[in-house]
Amino acid sequence: MLKCITGLLDWKKGQTLIDGKPLASLDRKELWKRVGYVPQAHKMVFGFTVEELVVMGRAPFY
Repeated sequence: MLKCITGLLDWKKGQTLIDGKPLASLDRKELWKRVGYVPQAHKMVFGFTVEELVVMGRAPFY
């Protein structure tokens, strides 16, 4: 469901609305200013601290 909400997968029925606008009408930069998504995986080596992840999430605003 989260992948459909973020546009990574297509819905079989229905659509995602963000602030009342269809997801397809937003460009990717605008979408990621409004939505944050961090996938989870098991046994994944991740070389970033929580602080670094938060800072990366702010990148669309610069």
